[in-house]
This record gives sequence, C-alpha cells and structure tokens, in this order.
Amino acid sequence: MSSVCARPVGLGYPQIGGAASSCQPRRSRATVRTRVSASAVAMAPPERAAATMYEVLAVDETAGPEEIKAAYRRAARRWHPDACPGGADRFMLAREAYEVLSDPERRRGYDIQLRVKSKGGGGKVFDFALSIKETHLNEL
Repeated sequence: MSSVCARPVGLGYPQIGGAASSCQPRRSRATVRTRVSASAVAMAPPERAAATMYEVLAVDETAGPEEIKAAYRRAARRWHPDACPGGADRFMLAREAYEVLSDPERRRGYDIQLRVKSKGGGGKVFDFALSIKETHLNEL
C-alpha cells in the first residue's frame, strides 16, 4: 500500500507520477442475466395454480412446524402487498395455508381431504382459494 492513498499499487490503478501499472485491469465475465421484478411475476398469469397448501408454501407433506413457519415467512416477505404490488392474492393464499398447516387439528383434516381427493373420491374437497374470497365477501 502506498502511504499517500488507500489504493493498492499495481492492481490496475495508475501509479503516482502518471506511469501505468504493468498489470492489466480485471475484465469482468460477460454474463447475461435477466432480472425480473417480483411485481412482474405477480402480474403474469400463473402457469398452474398451486394444487395444495403444501405447494403454496413449497414444503413437503412431512414438513415440521419450524419448516412450515420458515416457508410462510419467506412467502410473506416475497408476496406482501407492500413489497410486491399485485401479490396480495398470493400473500393471502400463503397466509391461509400457514393457518391450516400450523394447526395440527386443521392440518390432519386437510391431509384426510387430500387423500380422499387423490384416491378419486367423489366427495367435495375444500377449496381454500374460494374460501378466502367468500370470507372477504362476508366481511364486507
């Protein structure tokens, strides 16, 4: 280091007195990255709606309470309406999924409904996306 300034000598910076350094400046790699904002993702039509609450939170069906809580917090930070305009629907889905999956009794009932649905049972399966809309309509 030079005692005159904090720049290291010989790493691409001109030396004192105008003489160029013998080292070539570092070249950055030519990497093409596409940045997509979360609001653009929220506004895009979903390719496929999440079929289960486990998919909404991106956890396995065997996930424990701590894993579900961490997944909910990730989803809440990502889709919160203040952080992502247009992400309110996904935020509400994540909230509803967390409310059901964090309560052992409600989770057990939901798991039973999933098993009945997967076996081809003709019974009505709880649609949590529809229930959110109905709940908000009833609150108005």
